[in-house]
Amino acid sequence: MSQSKINRFKSRHKKNSFSLAIDREKCKGCGLCVMYCPLNCLKLSDKFNKNSTRFVEFIPGSKCCGCGRCFFICPESCIEILKEKEGK
Repeated sequence: MSQSKINRFKSRHKKNSFSLAIDREKCKGCGLCVMYCPLNCLKLSDKFNKNSTRFVEFIPGSKCCGCGRCFFICPESCIEILKEKEGK
């Protein structure tokens, strides 16, 4: 997966820090991750990817809890959640 195709976002929830990576070029804009996020951290972008599809993006200032619902529900495997080391 090319770095230029991935949007990475960092968020803090409680004492854990999570990094969310979205491959916007693979995203088909189905919106399942948006519907299943318990903290409403995701939205469909007003922009389009190279396939002329609206893609999902992280809402700035949102606090991802790292539950993984978006990761597991995504049919295209576009989302990855990474736990950051403490102190970063």
